[in-house]
Amino acid sequence: MKNLRVGRPWSSRQRILGVIATGVLLARLIALAWRYTRPTAAVVAPLPLTLALPVQAASGAFFVAEQRQLFPQHGLVLQTQRYALGKQALAAVIEGRADMAVVADTPFVLAIAKGNQVAVVSTVFGSRKTAALLVRADRGMRTAADLRGRRIGTVFGTNAQYFLDKLLEHQGIAAHEVSIVDYAPAALLTAMRDGEVDAITTWQPELARLQQALGKKVAALFEQDLFVYRFLLVGKVEFIDSHQQEIQRLLAALADTQQYMLDQPLDARQTVAAAVGLPPELMSSFFEPVDYGLSLDQSLLLALDDQTRWARQRQIITNRAVPNYLDYLRPQPLQAVLPSAISIIR
Repeated sequence: MKNLRVGRPWSSRQRILGVIATGVLLARLIALAWRYTRPTAAVVAPLPLTLALPVQAASGAFFVAEQRQLFPQHGLVLQTQRYALGKQALAAVIEGRADMAVVADTPFVLAIAKGNQVAVVSTVFGSRKTAALLVRADRGMRTAADLRGRRIGTVFGTNAQYFLDKLLEHQGIAAHEVSIVDYAPAALLTAMRDGEVDAITTWQPELARLQQALGKKVAALFEQDLFVYRFLLVGKVEFIDSHQQEIQRLLAALADTQQYMLDQPLDARQTVAAAVGLPPELMSSFFEPVDYGLSLDQSLLLALDDQTRWARQRQIITNRAVPNYLDYLRPQPLQAVLPSAISIIR
C-alpha cells in the first residue's frame, strides 16, 4: 500500500491570511444582504416655492444651485422670477406674486418703514468688492474727494443711494455741493457711458461691463471700509411662519451650494457669469465664493439700524422710532439647517 503524502501544516502567516480572506468574504456577504434587505428610505414629497430673484452677482448661489439641480434634490420645486433689482423682487413678495425674495438691506428697511410685515430668514451674500463709485477719470476724477461740484447718478431707494450718501459724508461733502440724479438701472449705465454724469454708484455685473466698455476713461472706487453690499432672503412673516419646511429645504440647498462653490470656484464662477451674461474672466476680480455664506449676525442688525437713521435724516421715511429689527428676523429655518450661522446677541 502506497504511503499517503500529508501536506505541511499552515504557517502562522498563512493562517492569518486565511482569517483575513474569510473576514473580507463575510463582510461582502453582509453588505450584499443589507443592500437587498435594508428598509426603503421614505420618499420626501416635493414642495413648491416661488422665488423673486435679481439678476445680479449677489444671486450667484441660486444660479449655481439651479444649474446643479440642488433644489429638486432637497425636495423643492422652485419657480424663479427674474428682476433687474432686488427692490423689484421684494415688491413681488409684498404684492403676493412671489413667496420669497432676494433683496438688499436698504429696500428691506424702507419696506418695514412703510408697515410691510416682512422678515429676514438669512443673509445670502455680503461683499466689499461688488458695489463701487465709478468716476470719469478722463474728467480729472481720481478719488471720492473730487466729487464736489459733480453730477452723480444713482438709483433711489436702493443700497446704491445709501452707499453714495455714506461716501459723501465720509468725505465731508454736503448734499448741496453735488447734484444727485435718480436713474433707472439701464438709464444709469447709459448716462455714464454717454457722459451725462461724472460718476455713478453701481454694482456687479454692470460695473464690470462699463469698465470693459470705457477702459481708462473710468475708475472704480470701492471704499471697502465704508460699505458691505449685503443681500437677504426675505418673505412675508405669515408665509415664513407657516412654511418652515419649504424654507428649510431652500436654505439646505444653498448651504450645499456654498460648499460646492468653495470646492469648485472656477466652475461656480463660470455658472454665475453665464447667468448674469458676463464673460467669466471679467468676474475674476470680484468673485469670492466665501461671500455667498448664510448668516444671521450682529452686523446685519447694526446695518439695518444705521440705514434707518440715514433714511430718516434724508426724509425718505418719516417714522420717528427705529424698529427693533429682532422682530423682523425669523431665525428658525436657519437654526434647523445651519445653527452655527447664527450669532445674534438678543
